[in-house]
Amino acid sequence: MSIKSFSWLGACALAFLSFGAAASEVAWDAQGGASVVATVAPKAEHESCARLAAKDRVIWAFVAQGPVDFSIRDPQTKQVVRGSAQTGVREARDALESPRAQVYCWAWINRGTADVQVSLQLRKR
Repeated sequence: MSIKSFSWLGACALAFLSFGAAASEVAWDAQGGASVVATVAPKAEHESCARLAAKDRVIWAFVAQGPVDFSIRDPQTKQVVRGSAQTGVREARDALESPRAQVYCWAWINRGTADVQVSLQLRKR
């Protein structure tokens, strides 16, 4: 991991640890795919973040074992990508097109009383 990638992930993690949240960095494979499996504790949040280049298109899908609130957002401004916010869902899929180089985070909030496992699949096109 480079110092540059550590700095954005570190900033993201520090911002969320005070709110009972966890963050992870998406690790892309040579074919432009990535998988993330995370457990979201009750009343907590998890983010999986990826740095995208301008004009990157990412096809994504997730499945959760229980209902979660979901959004894709900028980790610094917390601005939610239009149309991505969903409440109480167990799965979702779509495509994200990055108009400029920036970090995006796929984020889940578990409002329940038991752990929820989330599995995210990503593919750059």
